Amino acid sequence: MSTHAYYITFLFAAFSAVIAWPIELRAGTITLQNGNVIEGTIAKIEKTQVKWAIALAGTVSIKKEDVVFLESRQKLRLKGKKRPCYWDSFDGAVVEFSCEDGSSELVPFLSIENLVPFVGFQQSINFDRGNLSLLGSEESGNFQRRNIQARGRYEWRRLDWRHDLQASFQRETFVGDNSLKRGAYEYGVDWFFKPQWFLYLDNRYEQDDSQALDHRQLHGLGFGYQFFETVQTALSLETGFSYVDEEFTSANGGAERTRRFEALVLTTRYRLALPYGFRFTTDGNISVGFNSAQNYQTRGGFSLYLPVIKGISTEVRYELRFDNNPVGDINTVDRTLRLGLNYSWGS
Repeated sequence: MSTHAYYITFLFAAFSAVIAWPIELRAGTITLQNGNVIEGTIAKIEKTQVKWAIALAGTVSIKKEDVVFLESRQKLRLKGKKRPCYWDSFDGAVVEFSCEDGSSELVPFLSIENLVPFVGFQQSINFDRGNLSLLGSEESGNFQRRNIQARGRYEWRRLDWRHDLQASFQRETFVGDNSLKRGAYEYGVDWFFKPQWFLYLDNRYEQDDSQALDHRQLHGLGFGYQFFETVQTALSLETGFSYVDEEFTSANGGAERTRRFEALVLTTRYRLALPYGFRFTTDGNISVGFNSAQNYQTRGGFSLYLPVIKGISTEVRYELRFDNNPVGDINTVDRTLRLGLNYSWGS
């Protein structure tokens, strides 16, 4: 295996380890008057007692007056709040909560009643949202060419099922009416079997004249973790396996090379709504093939959206693609910077 392959494999292992990290973050500790410290999670806080869930031991009931300190990183349902709240601090008498609606609350510990985990945070969420982008560039001088890309995405969720439909088409025209086309079409579905854990099924089809790629089909299956998903921000990490079918063509249109292999895949997606209507999104994908040629590919990018009017933004998009084993004299690295308009709708 080459040095690059070792490096990519190391990155994959490191990111895969991160998937298990949130499990540990969900744990907490409770300290009692007698000095005992018990790890676990909040099952429920009632008027006079705390019901504390302990791994492999079930739930125990503890009188509130016996609690000296409590720490938890769970999402909690605070009375009067529609969004999850977090247990920030506890001085033995007053609990400070911070909530995803941007507010904070100070609540006397002894007055807390019916505080439970926000298990419905993922299970009951429904949304529809989408966006359309038109980006391009024009170059004159030593080279004369024009590049236009149209891209669309529509996401919707109903209870435990989330769907993601994406499509993009790009046309690059050179002097003399020569042109190159690139298209990608993708559909994925996620099933949330736990509030933040999901199984995914993904299908993608690509065609790219600039890489002599007649077609590439990817069929993926795996699992993912949704760190958080709100109107303002979202972060997810996925890992699984894909079957890749690629066919490349020569200059005269004849079949030149075919690649079919299974690959280990790691994907991450992040978005953030910034003040004054600015938005930022980024996505990345690492694929390590199991075939003898040791194919590995990396693709990713980020977009910055600058608001123009409601729903319409200027988009600055940077993309990077890497293939350690390209066909013919195609470069291993492909970088693109685009500028255009974006229209977004939904929640």
